[in-house]
Amino acid sequence: MITFKFAVPCCYTYEIEAESEDEARKILQEQGGLDIRGDLEIDENDYQFATLLERNEIIGVRNDSC
Repeated sequence: MITFKFAVPCCYTYEIEAESEDEARKILQEQGGLDIRGDLEIDENDYQFATLLERNEIIGVRNDSC
């Protein structure tokens, strides 16, 4: 058996209330992913552009002690 690890292109969108764009960017940089949550934006076509990151073959363990 082989396991494959892929990276699929996607993005997160955030809505931030602030007095200015600079303030909103600062909030995003300091709190994004921690205190504020975004929405995952992914399309089924994004899977066509997946990049293979790793390929690992699982080698079975054989018990010959019987």
